[in-house]
Amino acid sequence: MDPKTDFAVVSQSALDRESLLNAVRRRDSAAPMVFVHGYNYNFQEALFRLAQLKTDSNLEGTPVLFSWPSLAALPAYVADKESATYSRDALATLLTDLVRARNGEVDVFAHSMGGWLTVEALRQLRLEGKGDVLDRLRVIMAAPDID
Repeated sequence: MDPKTDFAVVSQSALDRESLLNAVRRRDSAAPMVFVHGYNYNFQEALFRLAQLKTDSNLEGTPVLFSWPSLAALPAYVADKESATYSRDALATLLTDLVRARNGEVDVFAHSMGGWLTVEALRQLRLEGKGDVLDRLRVIMAAPDID
């Protein structure tokens, strides 16, 4: 495997919330892009998809993965939907923090059940009266898992 031509993890670091927000503040040229993965994805698969999305689309913004606790198993659809719904407040908080840290737009790319989760987070933001945050979000949904 060649890291110049293949997706490969060559290093890692853990960021606390404030470090993440500081990193986003430093990159003021492009909106950060939050990827909300779908049903039947584990963390590693979601991270790989985010890297692929960033590379294939030539997005300039800082990529941010919002990973929720999927069981990553085909028969676990109902459990995954419960986990996604449970995660809505955390996603709403992240989106609020990113919008306010940047004082600008934030792109959200939601796939599959991540679309359900994103809509739930948007609903939560509306119920909390955070129209200022909603006005700064640009949301794209791919095959959203919404009736």
